[in-house]
Amino acid sequence: MLLITYSGLTVRVGISHQSSNLRAMLKEAHICGRGLLLPEFLLTGDHNFGRLRQSTLAEYYEMESASVKGIRVPVFAPAPSNRIEATTVRAEENLIGRKESLLCKDMSGVGLVRKPLERVYPGFSELKAKVEVHAELRRVAERAAAGIPPRSAWVHARRGDVLHRTAEATSPENIRRVLMNVAPETHALYIATDEKDLGVFELLAHYYDLSCFRDFPEFVQLLSEDNYRLFLAEQVFSRYFPVRISTFRTPGDWFHGALCDAPGWQ
Repeated sequence: MLLITYSGLTVRVGISHQSSNLRAMLKEAHICGRGLLLPEFLLTGDHNFGRLRQSTLAEYYEMESASVKGIRVPVFAPAPSNRIEATTVRAEENLIGRKESLLCKDMSGVGLVRKPLERVYPGFSELKAKVEVHAELRRVAERAAAGIPPRSAWVHARRGDVLHRTAEATSPENIRRVLMNVAPETHALYIATDEKDLGVFELLAHYYDLSCFRDFPEFVQLLSEDNYRLFLAEQVFSRYFPVRISTFRTPGDWFHGALCDAPGWQ
């Protein structure tokens, strides 16, 4: 099988950003009729209590589920058996029709992999790439979901690294205001947040049955291991709530409301 991989990925960002890069790679592999040989991604310590992670992301996502337009994309982890000599190409090169066994795109200086690829392949942005969260994390979320009460909402309140932008939007007063506009019947509330002082949200306990990760032992365990694992489990957990509120405004209809109008990563 013909393969594609990537080098020069020195950008240190969060899991949402790197999963976007992973999906862009899957789309290029699909377009070129190749399998993806996973590179290593750098996950910033800013979202993980100072712990920098270097990972192929296979510990976070179920690579067997990777697909584009519903068509499976073969994904391989680096191993001695697939360490063949690679032909290095520029980020802006169109690779359709190339016959080399392994092509390696040099992404030096590139933060978002999709950016150069959108300029190379017509219709790239419209392609839908999917990869499911790792089964272990899905199971944790499913077990926690068994206790979700009726008339409940899941709210993401991103504060830690962007508090200068989101302090007002993620205040309990604004969370309450948004919920009253979007789902006034809400009785129970789960807060997914990177805020270290959870007492910030205590005011909401006057109005809702309030919970967060610390109310679920398996979530607490995930946090002790790796905050990115907790983040993904909480994302899956959100699927079981009838109402979902994001911090930033995002495209699509997955979220029912946002705490602020600015676009951004969750």
